[in-house]
Amino acid sequence: DDVNESNYQELINYIKEFEFHKAKDSMSQLLRSINSFSLCRPRNIHLYCQLLEDIIESIKQFFKPSEVCSIFDHNRILLFFYDREFIPIQLIITKTFYIHDTRYVYFNQELKRDDSLRYEKIYKNYENLNGYESEELFDKNRRLGFCNHDLCAAIREDDIDLFQSILSRSEEDDILRSAIPVHSIIYEKCNYLFSKDSVTFLDYAAYYGSIQIFKFLWSH
Repeated sequence: DDVNESNYQELINYIKEFEFHKAKDSMSQLLRSINSFSLCRPRNIHLYCQLLEDIIESIKQFFKPSEVCSIFDHNRILLFFYDREFIPIQLIITKTFYIHDTRYVYFNQELKRDDSLRYEKIYKNYENLNGYESEELFDKNRRLGFCNHDLCAAIREDDIDLFQSILSRSEEDDILRSAIPVHSIIYEKCNYLFSKDSVTFLDYAAYYGSIQIFKFLWSH
């Protein structure tokens, strides 16, 4: 089942009872499960980070930074381990596959701070950094881990009333046909979303399982 606010403590008790945190094999299984949850059910990304916080000493005991880096794909979790000085930015950047990989944008602050020579090489004339907020706001949004577009916030909660209210204040037809701006969607990590040339609000509703809003968008 999914990790959520109501069953979080139950999960912690389960891990302790069955001593998942006392053997590398069971810890590996647990970490890979957290990775899967973070990609498939990202709404509770803050809980996954809290869980990792609660077991981080066991992680450090059994795993090398490179091993943990290879397990996780969600940028927010990689940032979590970077903040705890466990995975260096140089390891994280090895997970990029091409020059316009969104991970270069997501971690540009860390690369600039820790590896200025590589930063200058990668980001010279790098157009993908244009259109983003100030460094402070950018950092706040990526730590939340969600697209910062108002309509996307309504979609994640499947709040059809809020969604229609936002639409009523804009050009509805133009909005429904448009793609979500890249500089808004980059705060998330989903192979499905980023495998597409553009992400529509219908795509986003399908990904989050927002049935009411999906039906509304489909009918329009």
